[in-house]
Amino acid sequence: MDADELRSQIAQFPVWHYEFDLQGIKTPIRVPAHRNRHVQRARYFFDPLVDLFDGSLKGKRVLDLGCNAGYWSLKAIEAGCDYVLGIDGRQMHIDQANLVFSAKMIDPSRYCTT
Repeated sequence: MDADELRSQIAQFPVWHYEFDLQGIKTPIRVPAHRNRHVQRARYFFDPLVDLFDGSLKGKRVLDLGCNAGYWSLKAIEAGCDYVLGIDGRQMHIDQANLVFSAKMIDPSRYCTT
């Protein structure tokens, strides 16, 4: 997908709760002050979790309940998990997660959002 198409798809969503860098295009986070919050949560929660598994989630399957736009699902994929299932009650969030994974060129056999 080219940059103009990606910008158009990002703009179709009224709100983004997480900032993603999608091929050099950043999603517009609803509350800019939360940008640091997400970085800190990753540093204090997610990184130590991955460290418990010797620095990789390879061989793991991850369930992300309330996945929103797939922020933590993407973190799990980037940490090497084999597969992630993201579940959210809002179709908009599922659509955002699918866009994120598509723009990040994640193999569709490695994730499912519903």
